[in-house]
Amino acid sequence: CRPCCGAQAPLVNGAGSSTPQAGELTIESAPAADAATTTATANATTGLFVAAAGGLCFGFFSPCFNLAVNDELGWVRQSGGAPLKVFAANLYFCVAFALSAWAANLALMRWPPPGTQRSSLSEYASSPSDGRWLALLSGVVCAIGNAAQFVGGDMAGFASADLVQAFPIVGTVWGVACLGEFRKAS
Repeated sequence: CRPCCGAQAPLVNGAGSSTPQAGELTIESAPAADAATTTATANATTGLFVAAAGGLCFGFFSPCFNLAVNDELGWVRQSGGAPLKVFAANLYFCVAFALSAWAANLALMRWPPPGTQRSSLSEYASSPSDGRWLALLSGVVCAIGNAAQFVGGDMAGFASADLVQAFPIVGTVWGVACLGEFRKAS
């Protein structure tokens, strides 16, 4: 029995008899789970945990940006500094994002998630470039959206700017309606 099969593992009756004795609990074994189904379930569960961690990070980046620009807690002023201007904070945000994206991608190439293949920069450079322009376009759109939200937050208040953060809803609608993401979900 593999530890990952838990509930699907065959259960053996008391002393190995095929006929249950009085007062003995008998549970029929379920057919062994298909390896592909088990792997898909594990990948989906891991994916949900990774997505939840990403959601937590997204939940913290805007308040951190707000603190860098407005210093509501007085941390910057206590150290004798002044809060950043929106465009300076956006520049630092972009630089930090680029550096952490490189680090994360290089780490994921070297140590890929279970069920995926290891990659390298040379494989990336030699791969077909059909979808790269869409990835670059999504980065440009994201950068423009972040800059607009940051400037709007500076002008109207970050709480107001955070209220109009509709990207999870818009992304879900695109995923379900246009890309068929939950088509085969059970």
